[in-house]
Amino acid sequence: MICWVAAALAFGPSPSERTEPKHITLNGTTWSYQAAQNIVDFAGMKDQPIGNALLGWGDIVLMGPNEGFKGTLGKTPPGNGIGATLNLSGSLVNGILEMRAVGSVACGGVAHKWIYDYYGNLMPVWVDPESPPKYFKRTIVGSVVREKDHPGTKEPCENSKNHPWHAKGQTGSFWMVLGP
Repeated sequence: MICWVAAALAFGPSPSERTEPKHITLNGTTWSYQAAQNIVDFAGMKDQPIGNALLGWGDIVLMGPNEGFKGTLGKTPPGNGIGATLNLSGSLVNGILEMRAVGSVACGGVAHKWIYDYYGNLMPVWVDPESPPKYFKRTIVGSVVREKDHPGTKEPCENSKNHPWHAKGQTGSFWMVLGP
């Protein structure tokens, strides 16, 4: 088995032979978004569903030029994993995404500000070498950090030992896949 894997890796096309850098225009695009906590202690996650590690999911809609786009996160689908709509602003220049998400989320009838910063990379296009070649979905992957403590979207909303707020400085990994 190990010999077969080594032979496949040695003689198959390398990842650089199966990818192509391609420019993308963000204006009018919709992306499927997910983010998960960066976990360093897997023992603490034992027997927990993987969904407990998700920070959020939903659709991202971007409008405007790559150098200064605006957009929304979480407007669709209804019942998304964010619980609110966050406004986005940022840029995608030379394959580097810098983006900020800001919004107010109600918990217990009180609006709490959410702020997240994103840094990511537009991945090269994976190409299926069939003739004619097929290009697979565009992806942006990167890191996200929470810039402000805040409660979740479900009560109780107080910041206490039994119900701590989501802490400033928590990081996660995110991925966005270009929709149709």
